[in-house]
Amino acid sequence: MLHFFLDERTGELNGEFSRWEELGRTKLLIPRAKVFNEEASLYIKDHHILRPIPQTIIESLLNEDGTNLADEQKAAWQNNGYK
Repeated sequence: MLHFFLDERTGELNGEFSRWEELGRTKLLIPRAKVFNEEASLYIKDHHILRPIPQTIIESLLNEDGTNLADEQKAAWQNNGYK
């Protein structure tokens, strides 16, 4: 039944952020991309369920004492699979 609803909403939300969010939330982004998108099926990986955190956001983070984060600390803030 969930797949039926997602198929119906495909036309409504095609290409919109909320479509990606819905598929990510239901954990069906990867399986559906592999089945319905030939181009994506070659490249999509499990870590794509999350999007990368923008580098500008990570660069704006500071330690409690107001100093900039070290490179290792910045890497720890990024979602797995992204650099």
